[in-house]
Amino acid sequence: MKSESAVETATTVYDFFQTEVSRHVTELHKTVPAEAQVYVANLCSRFMKSDAFFVQVEGKSDIEPFALMLKRALECEDDTLRLQTLRHLGDTALYTSGFLSERVERRGIDVDYVIGMGGMAYQGVSHLMNRTGARRTMGPLYESLAKHFRDFVQVLWEVADRARVGSATSLLKLYESWRSTGSERFERKLVQSGFVLSAKPALC
Repeated sequence: MKSESAVETATTVYDFFQTEVSRHVTELHKTVPAEAQVYVANLCSRFMKSDAFFVQVEGKSDIEPFALMLKRALECEDDTLRLQTLRHLGDTALYTSGFLSERVERRGIDVDYVIGMGGMAYQGVSHLMNRTGARRTMGPLYESLAKHFRDFVQVLWEVADRARVGSATSLLKLYESWRSTGSERFERKLVQSGFVLSAKPALC
């Protein structure tokens, strides 16, 4: 009974993300393959579990540095392990730039850097898969994810914003995020929700 409940919950989470990703792809007029949309929805539902996303860094759960992940991938002599590391780098970069962009910006990291790392990682996965006959059919999927990486980031921004806006507490958190980052995306959502913003926040 316990395992059935877990599966049911996971399916519900996946269905939510599949619906949201598909809807925002359409609303933003993005031309991306359906199989790539399915991959992104599955990625989002999988990363809802923190142990699939965070690692232990200096004794606390955090995002593994992207440069360190890339270094590990480049140093792998085994193609399978290199592929797995690059895929995890691409997945982490996509989820981070889509759902945690304000956290990245607060650390002084340009989101474009994260997007570039993710796209490069997926491109590397595609190249590795095209070299192996058993996985050659999967190469185009990761090629597509690399090509449309920024499109999917924008889609996930919309998914995140939709989840964020909806209650007074959520709006307050959104306002605080706008104050600390100056994000035009957050500003747009606040204005749509009825906020009157007199001036840009003064960033330190």
